[in-house]
Amino acid sequence: MGRPYRLQEVEEQHGIPLDQLIPDTVNRLGSQKAAADELGVSQATLSVWLKLNGYTARTVYVQDQESEHATAAG
Repeated sequence: MGRPYRLQEVEEQHGIPLDQLIPDTVNRLGSQKAAADELGVSQATLSVWLKLNGYTARTVYVQDQESEHATAAG
């Protein structure tokens, strides 16, 4: 996919390739909207970029180790 001008700027500002920056930011913040806001692009731009580059969303549940319901193994 060609890179929209704004995404080229984002990549240059962060010094990280888009194929690392975008998925890492979405995963860290938990949503495309939050990632788009942080990166200064629209959610639609981010969504299209992810789709055209073969990324899919997957939900993963993990137990909060600090939860009062969490139990120690052993």
